[in-house]
Amino acid sequence: MIKGGILKQSILSLFLLIALFVQVSEARPIKEGDVLEISVPGNATLSAKVVVNENGTIDYPLLTDRSVVGLSVREVMDLLTFAVAKSDPANMVVVNLLSEHKLKVNVLGQVKKPGMVMVDKGSSIQEILLQAEGATETANLSDIRLVRKDNTIEKSEQINLEAFLETGNLRELPEIKNGDTYIVLKEKRSRTVKVLGAVKKPGFFTPLSESNLFDLIQLAGGQMDDADLTKIRHITTVNNKRIDTFVNLRDFWEDFSSQDQIPKVQEGDIIIVYRKSITWTAFMGWLRDGVSLITVFVLVRGLALN
Repeated sequence: MIKGGILKQSILSLFLLIALFVQVSEARPIKEGDVLEISVPGNATLSAKVVVNENGTIDYPLLTDRSVVGLSVREVMDLLTFAVAKSDPANMVVVNLLSEHKLKVNVLGQVKKPGMVMVDKGSSIQEILLQAEGATETANLSDIRLVRKDNTIEKSEQINLEAFLETGNLRELPEIKNGDTYIVLKEKRSRTVKVLGAVKKPGFFTPLSESNLFDLIQLAGGQMDDADLTKIRHITTVNNKRIDTFVNLRDFWEDFSSQDQIPKVQEGDIIIVYRKSITWTAFMGWLRDGVSLITVFVLVRGLALN
């Protein structure tokens, strides 16, 4: 009997604690950034999770213009129940406070799942991109635009995530605020290398890490028989400046130890393989044609003399 009484008392204490927790949750004033779960039984349209905006409002059809900051959960529940009763008197609304640390931000542009995401306060822009399922292959992480409303003024600033990844300087990253919009722009430069001229399959090719001029020529099917490997044109970009040079690949082949010094390529480069001005095959062809012409000339002259 004693054990049964202790068990009943423990269960009663547990229920009292739960009831106290619910009362405290309902009594605590709602703040900016809180997440409210609104449930309307039998009405999926009006059931939603909403974040309290900076101006105190929530994106909910029955309560769009009024601030809920400072109200209790019970008071918001009563307001919504009264609003729902106008069209459905038999229904009721249940509101729960899920969290007080969520922020609602929009992620647009070169991400795999653009749209609204909800993150914890103190989250980084990397966590926001992760919520959007990551950046696409064409994303320019050095040029992410942050659009933020300060009262009624809309401000825009540039975020260089690549600079942060290189330096680790936290000052490169902004503090995430509720209502922010992050736009990941598309990389302007090409992510392929263009190979033209005397190659078997000219076109665009994706370079591997540490690829060099010879590697890309092989990706393009190799050089043609009349290719001039002493005059390979390589157009690349160094420190945002376009560099145009000519490379003699035969110099590297003759000295095997210098093959590691063959110029590397990067995304956006252009490689042009020129044809020889005079090839041995062409020279022999011209010589053969010349001999034939001379032979014909001699025969014609001999017949004329006879």
